[in-house]
Amino acid sequence: MPSNDGCSPAFLFTKTMSGSKFNRKASSSGRLAAVLALYEIDLVGADVDEVLLSYKDRRWKAFQTELTQTLIEEEEEDVSLPLPDRSVLPLIVRGVLAERDNLDEILQPCLCGEDRRVESFQELVRAVLRAAAYEIIHRKSVPFGTISGDYVAIANAFFNDNQPGVVNAVLSALGRKERPPTLNKNFSNIRDN
Repeated sequence: MPSNDGCSPAFLFTKTMSGSKFNRKASSSGRLAAVLALYEIDLVGADVDEVLLSYKDRRWKAFQTELTQTLIEEEEEDVSLPLPDRSVLPLIVRGVLAERDNLDEILQPCLCGEDRRVESFQELVRAVLRAAAYEIIHRKSVPFGTISGDYVAIANAFFNDNQPGVVNAVLSALGRKERPPTLNKNFSNIRDN
């Protein structure tokens, strides 16, 4: 995971989640797990079935344990994360992998800078953008604000530079393009499970 301080993902996530708008629900945890899985698959070419099985069997529990230990060491409030929604995690991961080229093409006009390509972003940013784009396009029943808010919070958890702002700008542009105005209206007040 990207880190300016060499800290673990759980430590960075904990520091950012304090007071964050990250939705602590199973679907939000599913989004986070999907981004981490896509990052691993993109970075090292891991097998999708093995990665998904590892999240089901042990990986998320290990992340929760590390997160709890970090909280104890930092004497912070509890930032418990539920297990990822078992339908959201594979849906997003498999959907992104099946439609990666199409998602990149759809994202292209939304990127900051005409010569910018999705491939030019760091692996974790690509995972965030692709996962969010997949949901914005294919999960119309989920409010845009829920999707965008969770993915921007995830970007904030792992980056302290301009990447979260870039993610927010790209998702806002994509939301205007892909969602009718009636679906975008008052989106920040509605959350999914």
